[in-house]
Parts: sequence; C-alpha cells; structure tokens
Amino acid sequence: MVTALAVIGLGLGLGGCTGNLVVDPGPSTAGAAIADVRPTGPDEWRRTVPLEPLTVPAEMVAPADRFDGGAMVSGTPSNPALVAAVGTRPGGERYLRVSRWTGTGFEHGSVTPPAPGSVQAVAAAGNATVTALAGWTWQTGSIAPFLLISTDRRSWTPVDLPVELAGYRIVAVAADGGQLVALAQHPSGSAVVVSLDAGGALTLHPLPDRPAGQDRDLTGLAVSGGTVVVIGGQGPAGSERPQVLRSIDGGATWTDPAEISAARTVSVSGIAALPGGFMITGAQTADGVDQTGMRAAAWFSADAVTWAAESVPEADGFRWDDYSSAAGAPTAANGHLLVLIDSTSALYSRLLERLPSGQWIDMGATDKVARGTGAAGTVVPLTEPTGGQAPGSTLVAIEGAAGLSLGRFASGLWDTLLTPDAAAPLPFFNRTRSSSAERWRAIVRQRHLEPWQDSGWAMWWQPTEVGLVPGAIADLPWDPAELTGLSDLSNVVRSSTGDAELAMAAARDSDQGFWHIAGWFRPALGQPWTPVTGFAGSGTQQQVATADKVGSRWFVGGWGRSATDGGADDQGAADDQAMIWSSDDGVSFTSAPGDFAVGDGHSAVIDICAGPDGTPLAVGQIEDAQGTGVAALWTEQDGRWVRTDLPNPPAAGSSFSACAVEDGVLVIDGDLGYRSERWSWSAPAGFQLLAPPRVDRAGDGSAPSTTEGATDPGAADQQRSELRSVQSAGSGYVASGRIDSATYTGPVLWVSPDAQRWRWVPLRVHRPDSWSLVSVVDQDVVILCSSATDSQAWRVPDIATVMAGMPASG
Repeated sequence: MVTALAVIGLGLGLGGCTGNLVVDPGPSTAGAAIADVRPTGPDEWRRTVPLEPLTVPAEMVAPADRFDGGAMVSGTPSNPALVAAVGTRPGGERYLRVSRWTGTGFEHGSVTPPAPGSVQAVAAAGNATVTALAGWTWQTGSIAPFLLISTDRRSWTPVDLPVELAGYRIVAVAADGGQLVALAQHPSGSAVVVSLDAGGALTLHPLPDRPAGQDRDLTGLAVSGGTVVVIGGQGPAGSERPQVLRSIDGGATWTDPAEISAARTVSVSGIAALPGGFMITGAQTADGVDQTGMRAAAWFSADAVTWAAESVPEADGFRWDDYSSAAGAPTAANGHLLVLIDSTSALYSRLLERLPSGQWIDMGATDKVARGTGAAGTVVPLTEPTGGQAPGSTLVAIEGAAGLSLGRFASGLWDTLLTPDAAAPLPFFNRTRSSSAERWRAIVRQRHLEPWQDSGWAMWWQPTEVGLVPGAIADLPWDPAELTGLSDLSNVVRSSTGDAELAMAAARDSDQGFWHIAGWFRPALGQPWTPVTGFAGSGTQQQVATADKVGSRWFVGGWGRSATDGGADDQGAADDQAMIWSSDDGVSFTSAPGDFAVGDGHSAVIDICAGPDGTPLAVGQIEDAQGTGVAALWTEQDGRWVRTDLPNPPAAGSSFSACAVEDGVLVIDGDLGYRSERWSWSAPAGFQLLAPPRVDRAGDGSAPSTTEGATDPGAADQQRSELRSVQSAGSGYVASGRIDSATYTGPVLWVSPDAQRWRWVPLRVHRPDSWSLVSVVDQDVVILCSSATDSQAWRVPDIATVMAGMPASG
C-alpha cells in the first residue's frame, strides 16, 4: 500500500518572513557570530547567456526513481521504524521520501519541506518522545535548511528557523528525550548547533571559528543531557584530521578541537551517546607488517575529551591485505551499540553489536545487495529495546553506488527488503577532446563489476565514446574498430595534431584480470590505422592515462609494472608506478627511464605537456616515504624523466591532473584534499598556488592572484571558488569550475575576455555537487555536467558575442 504522509501546513516563517530563504535580512544582532549570508541573484547579463540544452544518451538517464541517504530511526512501542531517503526521478528532480515499517514491509510516502528548492540531503533522529527530519534544499544556487518534527511519524511540523541560517546546511541531528540538537554548516566553514528544547524554544550556538588557513567539514553530533559533542575534519587543506569539539553547557561554550587518534590516517563515520560516555566509529591505519590499508575502528570516551580505541572484530577473509574496512555510523540501543562495517575487498557488509559490558560480537553478514565494494551502511532496531533487553530484529540501510538497499537481520539471518532498480550506477561524463564539431569527442564511463576466479571480483569503469549531433550528445562507434574487439576497456585517450591522430586504450585480460595497453596511429583522417608497438601487451599490469604530442614526438603516460607474477617489476617494485613511453613516428614506442617512485611506493603520470621552453613535462602523484600521496612534476632531461623538487610543494593529499602553458607560465590543475586547485610555475616566481577569482556581492570575478603555500584564498569574502581547465575561446577564455559562497553555490561556467577579469554563469543542474567539463567547439562552447544521479549537457552558441556583452562592472 502506498500512502502519502501528511505534512501539517505551517509554512516556514523565517523570523516572520516568507518561506524563501534568499532574502536580505538586514542588520542582525542574533547572528553576529555567524558569517554574512546575504545572497544575491544572478545579474541581468547572466540571464541573457544562452544555455541550449543538449539531449544526453538514453543510458545516462535513470530508468526509475533512485533513492540515496538511508537516514533511519528505531521503532518504539507506539511508532514504527522509519527510513528517510532522498529520491531522484529520471528527469533529475529530487524529493524527500519517508518509509514507515509496517511489520511486513514499508509504507512509502513523500514529505515536502517548507524550504524552497529540491531536497539534497536528510538526517534523522528520534525516540519515543519526538522524531526529527533535518537537511537542506537547493534552488538556483541558494541553499536553505529545514527541520521537521513529529510525535507520530506520520504528520510533520516544520520548525521556524531563524533567517540567520539562510545558506546553512543541516548535516546531522540528534535527540535526547524531548531535546533536539542539529548541526548546521555554511560553505564558508562557519558552523552552528541548533538546539530545540522540549518546550519548543530554539537557540543558536555558534561553534568556534576555524583557524586561518584551515578547512573544516563537520559531519556528526550526539547529545546527552547538557553535553553536546561534534565531530568532523579540520586542518590545513589536504591534511585535515578528524577532531572533536565538546560543550557541557548545551552549546554555550566549547572546548578546543581535540584529535581522536594518533594513527597516521584516521576517518570517522559517526558518533552515538551511550550510558557513561560516547562512541565514535570509523577507520584508522591497519596494524601489521606491509599493511597499507585502513581497518574498522571505534573509540570510547567517558568525557568526550580523551578517547580510547576499542578492539573491533574483523572476520577472517573480510578484508584482504592492503585493502580497507570501515565502521559506519553507530546506533545506540538501550546500552547496546549497533554498527555495520564494510570492506573494499568484500561484496557484502557485516553487522557488529557492542554489549553494555564493552564486548563486541559479530552478528553475521548481509547479502551482496549493494552490488559493489566498500558500501557504507547504518543499522537500527526495528523496535527499541527496553528494560534489560538486547536489540532483536534490526533494519539495515546500505548506501551502494547504484542507490539505497534495505534489509533485515532477524535471529542472525539476513532478509533483503529493497534493492535499487538499476544494476549499476549511471554512466558519467569523464573527459572531452576539443576540436571541430565533426571531430569533437567525449568519453562516458560506467562502472562494471563481475565475479572473478573463485572468490574474487573485477571492477572497472568501462568507457563509451560520444560525439555531437544537432541538439544532442550521441553514442559513436569506436574508431578504430579494433577497440571493439578488446575484451574489457577501462580507458581510452586520444591525441591529435593536424590530421594525425593517436588512440590509446587499456584493456583487461579476462582470464587473468590484468590490464594491458594497446594503441593505434594514423597520419591523417581517412588513412588506415596502424597498431603501435613497444608496450608489453597481455599478461602485464599497465594503465594509460594520457597521450600527447610535444614538439615532434608523441608521448603516452600512465602507470603499471612490467610483471605480475607476485608483483615485482625490473626495479623490484611491488606496486603500480608511473610510466612514460615516447615515439618519433607515433607507431614505435619505447619505455623511458625515470625517477618515478620513492622506493616501491605507488605513483602515476596523469598528463604530459610542453613547458614554457618546449621541454616535455609530466604531472601526477607519487607516494612519499610515509606512504602519503603528494603531487609530482617530472621533466625530461637527456632521455630520462627527473622529478622536480618544488620549492613550495603542495601539501600531503595533493595530486596534479593537467598541465598547460598560459601566457608563458606553466599552469597545473590538481586537487588539494577534496578541493580543486591551480598552481603556476615560472623561473622567476617559482611554484605558487593560484587563488581563484574572488566573488563579490554583485557576483563579479576579479583577477586571480598568487599566494605562497596552501592558503584559503576566499576566506576574507567568506567564499570559495574553483576555476580549472582554462581554454582559449576566440579572443577570450572559458573554464569549468564552481562557487561556494553566500552569493551562489554550485557549478558554473567561467567566462573572461582577458583571463584576468572573470564572470561566472550558473548552470541549470539538479544538484550543487555536479561536476562539469567545458570544451570549445568551433565558435561555441559545450558544457557537460554529471552527478551520481543524472547527467546534463548544454551548448553556448557564439561565445564571442557572449563575451562582448559582458558588463564592465556589476
């Protein structure tokens, strides 16, 4: 039976305003400690930029509604267990679905929050007294939080949130009796705990500001009486570590952030309040010789200041050597603790229970419902235990790559209740090759997973090539046709100069599971393809990432090793390491020597380009002596590739992904932690981080600047923007990127007449976390956007006219 859950018709009255969060609140004393959140809409010029929709291939459109999130609340004697999820319709529209457990199945319904826009995330908490659903919506670049409460889990009352919370995301919620607390975070890094007492009084408690030059991403909280504990990551960009903040007066004052574990690498999934303390779950560096992965972990604290690791059981064979496991967010149930752990080497998850005595028990394994590895999940009792009872039957939500799966554990047996309609995640746009409309190509990739040998599995991202036709992006047959004959493709890259073209691919040996490189060259369009030579072929482990022509020579970059019989190559490496091949004619290639790794650590070449003086350069990532990935730059010197020592190197967790020369300066795109960044390299100035365009209140983008080291360029304006893959477009420039600010949040098209004065154009996506690719095609610009739930494409005709219409000021 399908029933629509009722929502009490009380519109969200933001401090007496309308339900629209995109307002100018004027001066505010209550929000003095919170960032300025007065967003403005796109200016008139942005509204005139033509974004002509392009139809995407049918396989990139979901066949049915998809559900993500899986926020759950335990059942009580008077109310059923509840699952809240974000649904996405095939057209990309997103909504909030709430499902009540009936005893034999689910009663599904939708709830419409009073905040404008479509639901992007939901969290849930509750007990026998009150239940809360909280999250945030997004509409045309503006973020709005919502908080709904219920006593029967059928009718929901919106809580009037103060206007100071406009632009904040509510990312977590917790309950203790009739008290509710919610964690709200702004894109600028500011954070607030929203407290709602049993009488309905709401109070905002700002958290301490993050230190200058540090990022912060808070993810969870728990409450017990007057003690509120917040967890998340904080630290220099790329080097954030999980930390804890505690308040013993309901949020009025806070301790300084404290680390949970001294392990080299730590991650946290969630926190729960237990009698006598708090429990955090997650993962940390695995112990043991030659262990490079992470292991599921849990930490207990009586005072939420000093944390002690507990011994979390891990079944034999659940996590292979050098793979990782992690514990999901915990659920407290009458002194017991329930948690689901996943593994990157297993196609199933395991349920663990911690007894009030502190003993951990492995309760059994789920089925392979997530159709993938490393699928995170949560678990709650179908009915909250009382007295001295232990949890009985439990409800499990697993967040797989294709969407949400639900199941039930009863008496140690697993029962699948709901699985995604799609067998695999949707394909997504991966890369483009700019040229004329006839030769423009893009790669679409989709995950494939299949059993391999006795108990293993093989997973890869299979590519498809697409091109432009009138009004659409359409699938194309492989050219050369020999690509069709390869057993399993994982990557295809192309490079062309004039009419000459090189096509390289990585394919899997289906009987061995290894990847090898194959390629073809043709001197001109219409000429036959010639297979390239110089690659090891079947029986090796090698991947291709880039193919480029620098000067008169062709280069191919990637990673791999020369042998796979247990794993060492000619230099004794036991891990994949960066590799570069070169050719004078595009057909006969030779593997080049180089300083490609530190010891036997992993490394990879991602892009190759010409430096300002024409010298071939390569960029990518290399593991340092501590096993941490850092960005790397190599130059070719007398036939050998030498790693360049950068005077101001990027921090740990960085990587380079693309390089090009702009106005005589080498510019490198890459990532610093979870942020996209750009760096410049020139002999006079050395190596510097390029600050992205600043975004003022009128939405103007000023010139990028350079700054020493890894700073936070947008902190002063409470904004963060990204600009990458700058391309010439007629007499101007375009680039892909995004903005996270009080003005706008989401992906954008950057446009500039001179690469100094930038303007941004909002993209009409369904999710603010969509990523974009921008390419110049003749006189036009083609924009491709993808997310986990949909893909979209647009064409901007005659970009020169668009630039000519740019106003000089806001």
